[in-house]
Amino acid sequence: MAVANAGARKGRIEASSKARSFGLVIQLPILEPPNNFLDVSKTHPRFMTRLENFFRISTAFVALPGGIGTALELFYGWQLLVTGFIKEPRPFLLVDSEFWRPLMNWIEQYPLKLKLLDAWEFNLITVVDELEEALRIILQDFNRWKVECKLT
Repeated sequence: MAVANAGARKGRIEASSKARSFGLVIQLPILEPPNNFLDVSKTHPRFMTRLENFFRISTAFVALPGGIGTALELFYGWQLLVTGFIKEPRPFLLVDSEFWRPLMNWIEQYPLKLKLLDAWEFNLITVVDELEEALRIILQDFNRWKVECKLT
């Protein structure tokens, strides 16, 4: 997370922006201190409240290849979208089709085919190959949002 926060701070400085770098810290028995690039930090006692906050304040979700924590965040975020906890539509992207496609194929072959999942729920997630493709989708959604909000 420190790298993302450092990038956010650098981008703010270079663009003379009012944007801030947020950190949502989890209380763990072995707690690493929050990184030095945070402008705003909030500590959570449990993973779930932390994840809910992450998803609530995000305008897009991007998952890169990862382990069990990444899978937890993927499925929990997906559930928040499906249940309407997150009301506004937003991109939900899995980057690296070689990594994610087998999982999505399994979901399509079993839960979707067995009608344990609806097609609209399955279609909330987009698998892309490259970060550039994810960025294009995020910017396209941001431009849609600006038009809807009459900011352009």
